[in-house]
Amino acid sequence: MVRQIRRRWRTRIAIRGMAIVFGAGLLAFLLSAYGLEVARFSASSVMWFRGILWFLVAGLTARFLIWPLARRVSDEQAALYLEENEPTLEASVLAALETTSDLSQTSEALAQGVVESALQRARDIDFGRRIEQKGLYRASGALAAVALGSLALLLLGPTQLRDGAAALLFPTRDAEAVNPYSISVAPGDITVARGSDQLVTAELLGFETGEAEIFFRGESSDAFDQLNMITDGAAGFELLLLSLNETTDYYVESTGIRSATHRIDVADLPYVEHLDLEYDFPAYTGLPSRTVEFGGDIAAVRGTIVKLRVFPTMLTPGGQLLIDGEPVALTDEGDGTWTASLTVERQGYYEIALQRVGGELVEASPQYTIDVLRDQPPSVSFTEPGRDERASPIEEFYLEATADDDYGISELLLIYSVNGGPEDTIPLFDGPATQEVTGAHTLFLEDFGLESGDLVSYYAQVEDSNRGPDSRPAKSDIYFLQIRPFRLDFRQAEQGGGGGGGGGGGG
Repeated sequence: MVRQIRRRWRTRIAIRGMAIVFGAGLLAFLLSAYGLEVARFSASSVMWFRGILWFLVAGLTARFLIWPLARRVSDEQAALYLEENEPTLEASVLAALETTSDLSQTSEALAQGVVESALQRARDIDFGRRIEQKGLYRASGALAAVALGSLALLLLGPTQLRDGAAALLFPTRDAEAVNPYSISVAPGDITVARGSDQLVTAELLGFETGEAEIFFRGESSDAFDQLNMITDGAAGFELLLLSLNETTDYYVESTGIRSATHRIDVADLPYVEHLDLEYDFPAYTGLPSRTVEFGGDIAAVRGTIVKLRVFPTMLTPGGQLLIDGEPVALTDEGDGTWTASLTVERQGYYEIALQRVGGELVEASPQYTIDVLRDQPPSVSFTEPGRDERASPIEEFYLEATADDDYGISELLLIYSVNGGPEDTIPLFDGPATQEVTGAHTLFLEDFGLESGDLVSYYAQVEDSNRGPDSRPAKSDIYFLQIRPFRLDFRQAEQGGGGGGGGGGGG
């Protein structure tokens, strides 16, 4: 019985101690995870919070588990603990222990009677099984609540808690490797041609923000210069470093997160000093050829042929024009420049690669974009009369339409129908392409044999001078001409004339 009491006492101590350790440890973990989030999971903060958390857990374990359970509990202490919690025993268990000890001089009969009395009293209280029952339930409930709460926080809580658990609960993991936030920088370490430009891009991993800064320092400088990067239209940032003439170290930082430091080495490599672009536009545009000096990005309508003239920084044995990664050989013009052509067909990019003396191709320009400008559809409308009208069956009805297009109109048509019948077409313009056209026509209604109540519908249609895949006709609004009775016209005119004569006679 005494051994059972001792085991129950130790069980209560163990469960209560674990509940305290887990509860206090959970609170310390939550505070540490919050601290790591504030410090953006820097390596030093990970090491500090790890040390504090594990030191606290170790101290709590020693204080509330190891030390209480390591104490030796004698039979007399267990009996006293039992007597204190069950007053009905009236010290019978203590008396039985004393009479059965080796030092007791009590007679054997008396000792047996004391033991039997103690056992009888113990049976009445179910050998002390009710002792600490409520305490055990409370401690077990607290331990279960802490365990379930911890599991729920890790599974259902914010991502920062899981990131904090990965950083704090595994002390052997590298402090820098557990950081969930990082910045991926391209091109990283690279060698470029002296005097060239280099595009640096940054991708934020694990977090979002609207700002990022690049820090760079040439080998002749002691301090880093800082520039704000611009968004690339997606989730990253970019910046073009201009005219790199010396080895440059750089890194990107955003909201306390810093990328690794990379180096751009500068060597005497062939590079594109500048480009001249000669545009040969499609014939339908009517545009003359145009040359753009110091060009780069290309924006033109589909079908435009662009001739590129490359001016390298040094003599080079050859090179390539890369259009969406597909190579086109450059042609030597004999004066130190190189040429190639491309046809604008789809959105994309191009860049130049030049050969070193040994024949190795190196990047010699940034990536330039190729944008296809859409040929806008023409527009057409009626200026006369520009609304629905009523007319007699013998009138001459005048129509005038105007059309315009960004590159040229090739044809302007008047299309009409009588009472919903087959459509007839009358050309208003059919000549050399021009950007703005006005055409007119007079409908002699008497020739149509119309009667009162008949309806003439009409609209204008224009054709773009571009007959390519982007070409499509445009139509004006449809208008209606309703034929009114001739007798009504005559009576109105007659009444108007009679009124005028009467007025004259009165004068």
